[in-house]
Amino acid sequence: MSVSQWGRILVDEIEGTDVPPGELWVWPLGGPSLAIRSSRATAYIDPYTGSPDKGVWIRLVAVPYDPADLRRVDAVFSTHDHDDHCHRDTLAPIAANTAARFIGPASSAKKMRGFGLPTNRVVPAKDGDTFTFGDVSVQAAEIVDHSDPTSLGWLVSVAGGPTFFDGGDAMYSREHFVKAAARGPIAAAALSIAGLLPDGRKIYMDAADLVRAAEDLGARLLIPKHWDLWRNVAMDPWEVVLAAQARRATFAVRIPRLGEVIRLGRT
Repeated sequence: MSVSQWGRILVDEIEGTDVPPGELWVWPLGGPSLAIRSSRATAYIDPYTGSPDKGVWIRLVAVPYDPADLRRVDAVFSTHDHDDHCHRDTLAPIAANTAARFIGPASSAKKMRGFGLPTNRVVPAKDGDTFTFGDVSVQAAEIVDHSDPTSLGWLVSVAGGPTFFDGGDAMYSREHFVKAAARGPIAAAALSIAGLLPDGRKIYMDAADLVRAAEDLGARLLIPKHWDLWRNVAMDPWEVVLAAQARRATFAVRIPRLGEVIRLGRT
């Protein structure tokens, strides 16, 4: 039985799209998950189709694709080892049906090997490592996560075109975002935002953090993500729009619908 509540609609759209040379197209897949296409490459960042059936971590957003349907995947990038960023039941079908490489920090690589993914296709990464496939180059960038010291963000660049930054579940750190920005202009950044845990702990950025992070990155477009996944930390992403307006931010904020493509054109 398919785990997708959308059937094959989104998979067929992603895999059947002809992306113009020099462009990056990004599909938000719910929570932290993204699909990224160029004219010659397809990558996924933190794909997650799980839905816990106990405890407080209850999934709110639909699962819009079945990983078993994917056939066009060059690489899967994990930002860290939390289940919603490195998930056995999502990654195993991709490994079985594609020749994708599975790339992540030490924590994720260890976990993926434990899933039984082909060891020659699991690639550990550290800050500054660069991976190339087709016309796309992906560079690892150190970030600060609340619990995983090996966490990485990803700078995705296409030949002759824009650079996209995915910050995983990064907490705010001006030092780390400025360092990422120094590697080249960033057209768009997808950053996680969510509310406090019921016990008051903060494990994601808040709206003000997200706006400061986008400024540090020099991004022209800010895409809030992860606000829609978990019931216990759900929040209104329009808080980011208000925070950006309050600071008179020069970048745009886009809150896409699930599965809505974001087209990043040539710079």
